[in-house]
Amino acid sequence: MSNSQQSSQSPNSGRFGDGESVDHPKHYTFGGIEVIDVIEGWDLPFHLANVIKYVSRAPYKSNFKEDLQKARWYLDRFITKCKYSKTFKVNVSPDVPDIAKVLEAWKIQDLELSSVIENVYFSRYDRAIEMLSYIIERTV
Repeated sequence: MSNSQQSSQSPNSGRFGDGESVDHPKHYTFGGIEVIDVIEGWDLPFHLANVIKYVSRAPYKSNFKEDLQKARWYLDRFITKCKYSKTFKVNVSPDVPDIAKVLEAWKIQDLELSSVIENVYFSRYDRAIEMLSYIIERTV
């Protein structure tokens, strides 16, 4: 294998199953923008990265309510434990789409879920918590 072929593959390719299920799982690769690229491009801290991860994948996994409960847990923890939660602002890298392009690409049909992502993006954490709580309560 040439160096150019090696550099285009993930370091995990072939080590953990088929590579695609590890490197590019279907529940993170929808609409042409991977969740990891958004998290890294928006320079999100751990807690907020997990909020985006769980909210964005919820419609694509069988444990919708549980994913939203996890997102809520990470958001609550970010607000109560992180001293910079009052001042943190998303810092969008020029090579990563902004919120409008991400929401369009991900095609999340549920407007409330889109609202959670948008509220995290704009540092409106209380609104994101309210919306998550509302969605969780109405989900069977």
